[in-house]
Amino acid sequence: CESPLSETLTLVVAGRAEEAARALVDRTESTARSMQAFAYFWLGQFDRSSEAADRALTSATTDEERALALATRALATAGTAPTETNLVVEAVAALDSFQPDTPERALIGYLVAEAALAHAQLDEAVALGIGHQRRGDAHRAAGVEDMHHRPLIGRIDAQRGVDLRRGR
Repeated sequence: CESPLSETLTLVVAGRAEEAARALVDRTESTARSMQAFAYFWLGQFDRSSEAADRALTSATTDEERALALATRALATAGTAPTETNLVVEAVAALDSFQPDTPERALIGYLVAEAALAHAQLDEAVALGIGHQRRGDAHRAAGVEDMHHRPLIGRIDAQRGVDLRRGR
């Protein structure tokens, strides 16, 4: 059986987020519930995302599960309660439970960065060390080389951190 992390990411990247969410409905472990929350967020089903993230948080038994659940909860609240920014800060603090440069930490870092962006907290994301701000250009968002006022899609590279690219 494929892990909930890789299973969900594979389906979401393939444009099958709804299938990813359905595949995890009967799974009760925290990681599966967190990834279901991610899939629901991707689909714009923010209430369902929040519910799944809450269930993930209550069923988390390890620091790593808790960090993932906090990250998906922070992301989910961007759609339901965008002013609830404490979750972003708490999710960043939970990243300390991971060794640097692991795929799991990169995924959680990505989710936290997306949550911070979705909560319109670019400055806080930079201050927390999730992104970087280019000096000398106050209109430039963290990590954006050339945005031309287009929508942004977040990407993460475990070696370089968060990178934002112009969406198409």
